[in-house]
This record gives sequence, C-alpha cells and structure tokens, in this order.
Amino acid sequence: MPESKKKRFFIDGDACIGCMNCVESHPDYFLYNEDEGKSETKVDDLGNAEEIIKSVNCPTDAIKYE
Repeated sequence: MPESKKKRFFIDGDACIGCMNCVESHPDYFLYNEDEGKSETKVDDLGNAEEIIKSVNCPTDAIKYE
C-alpha cells in the first residue's frame, strides 16, 4: 500500500506579490522576508490551514496546503 503524502502549509514564492495580507492578519503563522520581498510561513504543518487560508484573502492565492 502506498504511503500517504503529508500535506504542507506554504506560500508559493512565484505567486506571492508581497502584499503582506497574511502577515498583517495572522502574524503567528506568517512572516515577511524583506530580502525576497515576499511572505513566508512560520510553520509547515498546521491543523487549521484551510481556515487560515480562507481568512487571509490572498489576492494571488499563493498560500497553499497540499
């Protein structure tokens, strides 16, 4: 039986435009990388990821849980 792949909570760096909606609304889960000009997740395993993603309102849908 194939091993199930564990989901990851992350920001697609190619899609992120650095608007900081995620950082401003959920600073416990996201940070802004000034060198890259983009946001990043602070954690990669998050039980309520789908709820967080919906509440951020990311304009490019860069926040992923897959």
